[in-house]
Order: sequence, then C-alpha cells, then structure tokens
Amino acid sequence: MGIITSFISYLALGNLAIVVGFGVIVGIMIRGLSLLNEVNNRLKKHDFKLDKDKTAKEKYIEERDLNV
Repeated sequence: MGIITSFISYLALGNLAIVVGFGVIVGIMIRGLSLLNEVNNRLKKHDFKLDKDKTAKEKYIEERDLNV
C-alpha cells in the first residue's frame, strides 16, 4: 500500500512528493530517537539495586516454598 500511495503521490506532485516523503521519514526517525532518549533517561533515574546475596533462582525457590 505504501508503494502504491508513494507512486500515485509522485505522479500527482512530482519532485515535491520526494521532498515531503523524505521529511516524513526523517520526522519519524527524529521522534523515535527522542522517545528512546526519554525512556533511557527515565530508566537511569530509577536506581535498580540488585540483591547480590541471592540469585534469581534462589529467590524463586524461596517464594515457591512459601506458597506451598
């Protein structure tokens, strides 16, 4: 569908369609990168402290034994 729409817009608008399409693609890429940057910054704010004494397997075994 995108290829067909691009072809029709190229026939209707000529070289202007290429400029508009390029602008849309660059805009989407910039927005995506800014969202990834925002997610990264929010994850950095949360201090995820790992419990070095217990591994995930040991925690699972303890939780399983408590529920039995």
